[in-house]
Amino acid sequence: MSKMQGRAIYNNLADLSEEAVRRQYDLEKDKWQKYGEAGRQKALTDARYHLVFLAEALIVDEPSLFGEYVSWLKVLFNSLGFDSRSLENAVRITVEVARESLGQGKDLLKPFLEAGLLAASSDSKPTSFVAGADKYSRLSRLYLDLVLGRNRSRALELITDEVAKGTPVGEIYLRVFQPVQREIGRLWQTGNISVAEEHYSTAITQLIMSQLYPRIFATPRKGCRMVAVTVEGEYHEMGIRMVCDLFELDGWDTYFLGASTPENAIIAAVHDWQPDLVAVSATMTFNVSKAARLIEEIKNARKETKPAVIVGGLPFNVVPRLWEKLGADGYAGDGRQAVIIANQIACNKEPRR
Repeated sequence: MSKMQGRAIYNNLADLSEEAVRRQYDLEKDKWQKYGEAGRQKALTDARYHLVFLAEALIVDEPSLFGEYVSWLKVLFNSLGFDSRSLENAVRITVEVARESLGQGKDLLKPFLEAGLLAASSDSKPTSFVAGADKYSRLSRLYLDLVLGRNRSRALELITDEVAKGTPVGEIYLRVFQPVQREIGRLWQTGNISVAEEHYSTAITQLIMSQLYPRIFATPRKGCRMVAVTVEGEYHEMGIRMVCDLFELDGWDTYFLGASTPENAIIAAVHDWQPDLVAVSATMTFNVSKAARLIEEIKNARKETKPAVIVGGLPFNVVPRLWEKLGADGYAGDGRQAVIIANQIACNKEPRR
């Protein structure tokens, strides 16, 4: 029932978004109408996102996914100068317009409203991902300062010197690049850096990762293959790129298909390349149903080979058993865990020298 009701929200998305904005403007006239037509169009975009996140959480029957979205949204609202009351109103209105459109299934939304309001009223704030006192936290802070200072040559020198001293490349990925990327996301969310700075910082890390490839690809091969994908509409590719490199360090041969790969292209690649494993990344909750459909298609298309499927991304971190609902064979919270699980379920070979 919840899956059908979630789809119903999608089917009425335009009308529901319009109604949500109308109610928000009526409720808070002085706050929103001063932004004019441009502000109203932005409000429509935001209302659409609220409803999509609600629909996806409803499709998989996981209220915590909607609550996680509201928690993220609260930090963004605060950075833009909007108070928690406006966020609570937005949550109530989003669920209210969805509920009124569902008829018989409207009672399903009660736990989603409760999860959203709880998140909206929470005082918790995102903490720094590089605040520790250990060696890697200190290295991460130094690297972050260089990246945000647009000093890419010094940032590259810092990392290559650390690797030359004997620090494993895998540790650099997991304990420097990963927390720094998360910290950059937090800084953008809290309004401390711009979108341009966020994109530039990510590009620097991608450049430095490429300079480490001679070490990564020097690992003896073990004869196992992985196809790595982000679902169509998913443009966050940094995490799955890092996962691929960690698999290469373990001796796998990997084929990363890039961001937002069409489903038919993924299925064709799996058929042609016959991997032992397919790794599916969905960072945004609104791509969860696409991930479910892709997994189903991969399993239905199994003929000559039977690749295992593992998933990763924020929604799966929020709901650790979500992978089972989607029909995957496993889930990993980071690249190291992905390699361990992949070796258990899809490749038990030692590297060949």
